[in-house]
Amino acid sequence: MNRTPAIQDAAIQDAAIQDAAIQDAASSAGRSRLRPTKLLGFVVLVAVLGLAAWCLRMMPPTDQSMLPKCGLHEMTGIHCPGCGATRATHLLLNGRLLDALRCNALLIAGMPAFGLLWCGVYRYRRDSKWARHLPWILGVVVLAFFVVRNVPTPATSPFAPPTMEPRSAAIK
Repeated sequence: MNRTPAIQDAAIQDAAIQDAAIQDAASSAGRSRLRPTKLLGFVVLVAVLGLAAWCLRMMPPTDQSMLPKCGLHEMTGIHCPGCGATRATHLLLNGRLLDALRCNALLIAGMPAFGLLWCGVYRYRRDSKWARHLPWILGVVVLAFFVVRNVPTPATSPFAPPTMEPRSAAIK
């Protein structure tokens, strides 16, 4: 008599373990699949970014364009770290890498480096000392670029972005 309840208890425990394993497998399979709403959001995001890139590639950001100008440069004449980023992106999309570097070297050279750092530090080693110091390091790099591109003067600095000629002058 004592063996029968023990066998029944063991069978019940085995069944409970199997049920838990099946539920875990089902829930993890559901988590790993991409939900339709997330997929739709990703497709819309890629489409909008692709359209924006196509528009920027076709319409150069000149003084006559509808794209916004840098407020700091308009008011003070000082080049912020982002000055020339739109022109650099336009030139990069048109395959003119060296001209894009002249417009904004921080954007063109820094973004791939930032992406590699971000993936390496935050994705794999979140608890490393680099993860804690990365925002400070990036802030120092951006601040140094801000100073260097305005020395000796914003107009004569080798890192100052060049002005783009109007579209009619570029065609000639």
